[in-house]
Amino acid sequence: PALSRLGLSFFVFGAVFLGLMIGVTALVSPDRFPVHLRDRTVRLADLTAEQEKLTQEHATLLAARATLEERVQAPVLRQVQSLRHGADPLGAALLAIDDVRTGLDAAISLPQVSFVAAAGTLKLGGEVRDPQGRSVQLLASFVDGLRALPLVASVTEPEYRVDPIPSGGTASPFILSITLHRGS
Repeated sequence: PALSRLGLSFFVFGAVFLGLMIGVTALVSPDRFPVHLRDRTVRLADLTAEQEKLTQEHATLLAARATLEERVQAPVLRQVQSLRHGADPLGAALLAIDDVRTGLDAAISLPQVSFVAAAGTLKLGGEVRDPQGRSVQLLASFVDGLRALPLVASVTEPEYRVDPIPSGGTASPFILSITLHRGS
């Protein structure tokens, strides 16, 4: 008797519950919400296949890049490749020269800096000023510091000249030619 009374209630409850579950699943299903990738829309279920496709395309592009780097036929491309692999380390050399200059605690000015890429030489023109009259010694220390740099192959010897400064002290003008190691 209890089962016959509650049977209809269980059946109605089950039917309503089943209908609600189907409705919620249809509304909140991941396939209903597509993923937008730049210019196209991909279903959520297709994202794995899309990832595999992009991985294969990436591998293909890397292989094409490797073949392009291997076969350099044009003279311009050969020159670009040689510049890429054996470029003069100009930026690093200028930073190292500035470190040597600032490390001496002297007034070393470098108003003339030029670079000849074909020869790999850096020309510096400047002046060392010292109120205590040690400008020649500071210039020699500067040249020795430049020669100790790993990027520098050679440094020309400057003319060691002393000019008196009206305010006191001495100045030593100089012109240096620095040859950099190629391909460092």
